[in-house]
Amino acid sequence: MVALLAQLVAIAAAPLASRAMEGRPRATTFVDAAIQVVVAGTLLLHVLPEGLEAAGVPALAALILGFTAGLSSHRIPGGALSAEGVAVLALAVHGLVDGAALGVPGNTEMAWAVVLHTVPVSLAVWRLALREQGPRLGVVLLGVTASATALGFAASSTLTQGVSVVGLGLVQCALAGVLLHVVGHLSQRPTRPWDGVGGVAGLLMLAAVPTHEEHGDAAVVALDLLGLAGPWLLAAWGVVGVLHAMVPASPTSLISARSPLGSAARGAVVGLPLPLSSCGTLPVYRTLVSTGTTPAGALAFLVAGAGVGVSAIAISLPLLGVGLTVVRVAAAAALGLVVGGVVGVGMRPVSGRAPLPRPGVSVGRLREALRYGYVETVDHMGPWLVTGLVVGALAEVSLPDDAFAGLPGPLVVVFAAAAGLPSWVCAIGATPLVAVLLGKGLGPGAALAFLLTGPAANASAFGLLRRLHGPRVALRFAALVTAGAIAAGWLVDRWAPEVVRATGPGPVGYAAAVAILGLLAVSFVRRGPAGFAEPLLHPHHDHEPPADHPFVRVPPKGSGPMLTIKDPRRG
Repeated sequence: MVALLAQLVAIAAAPLASRAMEGRPRATTFVDAAIQVVVAGTLLLHVLPEGLEAAGVPALAALILGFTAGLSSHRIPGGALSAEGVAVLALAVHGLVDGAALGVPGNTEMAWAVVLHTVPVSLAVWRLALREQGPRLGVVLLGVTASATALGFAASSTLTQGVSVVGLGLVQCALAGVLLHVVGHLSQRPTRPWDGVGGVAGLLMLAAVPTHEEHGDAAVVALDLLGLAGPWLLAAWGVVGVLHAMVPASPTSLISARSPLGSAARGAVVGLPLPLSSCGTLPVYRTLVSTGTTPAGALAFLVAGAGVGVSAIAISLPLLGVGLTVVRVAAAAALGLVVGGVVGVGMRPVSGRAPLPRPGVSVGRLREALRYGYVETVDHMGPWLVTGLVVGALAEVSLPDDAFAGLPGPLVVVFAAAAGLPSWVCAIGATPLVAVLLGKGLGPGAALAFLLTGPAANASAFGLLRRLHGPRVALRFAALVTAGAIAAGWLVDRWAPEVVRATGPGPVGYAAAVAILGLLAVSFVRRGPAGFAEPLLHPHHDHEPPADHPFVRVPPKGSGPMLTIKDPRRG
């Protein structure tokens, strides 16, 4: 009963704590950053492992779908209202689970861990509600949380015995995914450097909360994965910087050809080595079509560039093996060629501005290349890398070794390809997770299918193609990429390349891992939690890229006509 009272006090104290921060931007920034780290860490380090142990692989799918639902809520009619309803449901379920945990007799350590994590969660809920709708919504959300907590405490024995463990794990992970996206919007106009300091404080608070014993094993697994991939990633980021200094300001001149098929072939080849990921191909695609690139070449570039890249190839070699990496690259190039040749043929180019010339190479640009390779690339891909390592490590220690045993391989390939469609995954972040799932019995064909559809044919790519070229082109694109990924997966399962991964990193690998962790730490402190997680929270970069975009630089005013997009429904 004492823990329940402390829990209710923690919930009720949120408005008072928020009031105390008014007019103090540094304190507000510090607290918001700490809250983001604590809440996100709690969801990933407590809710996700419990869901994986209870429901297995479907719990991971539920987390991804919940996070994607949060990303897409503002893009659908009534999405804001739906997001509020989901928030109420998430807090109600979360309160029930917390109340049930508080009611378990003799579990004092877990009870106080629940109380401790309730403080930042309640404060985050109140501040977000206050900013979006006002105090009325905040009172409703906190009231729902308190009522559900009391109900869960009263019905603790019934809930712990009568509720389906699998169903509860799935619901918890799905709602955790939604809350992960929601809490990322807490900070606005942070005061430097207090957001970085608050983030570090959040990490220290998170480390002070008791965790499962398996978390130590998960940390070792994550370090081993990073040690295996570390030397390759450091080398790849250097190559990324050199390519940044050497490639044209717009790759239009490299892709354009006389025939659509020739342009598609060039687009598929050019998309492979450029230092882009699935997170950065959409603004490049939009500028390509605006600078006169043929649709066939631009579509092929979109598929190949999203599916693989320098960093994705580098992390695939040690984690997936040479055989599957070669197949991944070849499948992305072939799929890009097919999609560009089939969907792009007959499409009219989008009129726009003229492409810019190739930039000159100088000592200054080479210096800029180092910065781009080891600062900007880390800023852009670091959050995806961390997420892939954390989720993959938790899956390694939480899932049984035969998690996919007994499932028909062809059907798993179809499900894996379909799972990539609603989600948004970066190629570099998906690789550690896929490597772990391969060790749990996932077939290489299913792994390949997910690695092709997730980065290339996701909901954001569909939305951009629909706005630029109309719904028919977007549907044909998504259908062809999905069908091609399934076909490639079936073929790979018949060939079944052996997935060979090193048993463990050596001294060089661990040294590279420490170097990468240092780069990530600098990025985290410099940008703060919200800035560091920006590529995760706002991956739909399908808008016009800024003037300093590394590969598609927008010409200055007066240099040519700007892109004009017509609504396809109006012709």
